[in-house]
Parts: sequence; structure tokens; C-alpha cells
Amino acid sequence: MVASQVVPTRAFENGVWLAYANHAGHENSFNYLGASKIVAPDGRIEAEAGAEEALITASIDTQRVRAAQQRLPYLRDYKRYRCN
Repeated sequence: MVASQVVPTRAFENGVWLAYANHAGHENSFNYLGASKIVAPDGRIEAEAGAEEALITASIDTQRVRAAQQRLPYLRDYKRYRCN
């Protein structure tokens, strides 16, 4: 499943919390994947739903954003070279 790989990758490469919401359950003749998730800035999945509707939650720690973004050199470069 692509979302299970792409969503954590995007959170990791940007150093941000990421919430991914996907349609779930059965409607007409369609079965939807679900698999909504909340991913930490280090790419770790903190909460994940299955194939049925669900409410997922996670505690957001802003220190994890700061720590993750310290490893991202392009953010330092952007701040250094941006035009005002």
C-alpha cells in the first residue's frame, strides 16, 4: 500500500506532524481502504485506523518538530539565503 510508505516519508522529510485521512468502509459496490494515520516528525506512525471508520488521536509534542527539523539542512539554508 503506497500511503503506508509515502505518508511517513513526507512527515520525516519535512519534520512535521502529518495527519492523513482516507475514506473507509463500504459504500455501494466499493470497499475503501481506510488506513488513516497520524505520523510524527520522525516518520513514526503514532495512530492508525483500519479499514472501517474510526476516530484516531495522538498527543502532539512540539519538541519533536524542533528536534526533527534540526536534522534538515535545507531549512537552515532557506533561512540563511531567503530574500526578504
